[in-house]
Amino acid sequence: MIASVALFAALSGTATAATMITGKQIKNSSITGSDIRNSSLTGSDVKNRSLGLSDLSTSAVNALKGATGPVGAAGPAGPQGPAGPASLPKVLTASLGSKNLPANASTEVLEKAVPAGSYLVTAKLTLFTQDTDIYSCELRVGATTIDSALSQSSAAATSRTPLVVQGIGSPAAGETLRVLCSTDDAVAAVSHVRLTAVPVGEVG
Repeated sequence: MIASVALFAALSGTATAATMITGKQIKNSSITGSDIRNSSLTGSDVKNRSLGLSDLSTSAVNALKGATGPVGAAGPAGPQGPAGPASLPKVLTASLGSKNLPANASTEVLEKAVPAGSYLVTAKLTLFTQDTDIYSCELRVGATTIDSALSQSSAAATSRTPLVVQGIGSPAAGETLRVLCSTDDAVAAVSHVRLTAVPVGEVG
């Protein structure tokens, strides 16, 4: 009887060993996390370098991050950019309310100091006379006349005649822009005098 029991046990053990399941007998994706007992797998059960970041939780990935490294050296300076648009030129002006003109003499009516450079200069004024006189005005850069105008007043007792002189000049350092007028009449004056100087580029 004892020999029969021992033989049965031996045969049962052999049958159990013959029916053990291996990884080759498990269909891919057929076992999920719910089929594995918690804490039953350890690091030794996972093949080295078989897990990527996508296989880890966010907290695990964050735990793997090291401290921030030092700031790197500054890179070389980049090439110089193109020049920006030129600034608008500053218009220079001067004005005078009125001034009497002595007879038979050239009188400086208005003067404007400007930095050295090239300018488009315009002067406007109104001449007042009481006779049919010939009068003239000049626009000068330093001692050089760049424009002049000659006219004759009407026969009206109180004649008012507008006059404009304009030219391009290049005053040197210390030179000024000047307006000079003259008349044959002992009773004459200019009023509403205004000079405008606009900086320009090179004069051809």
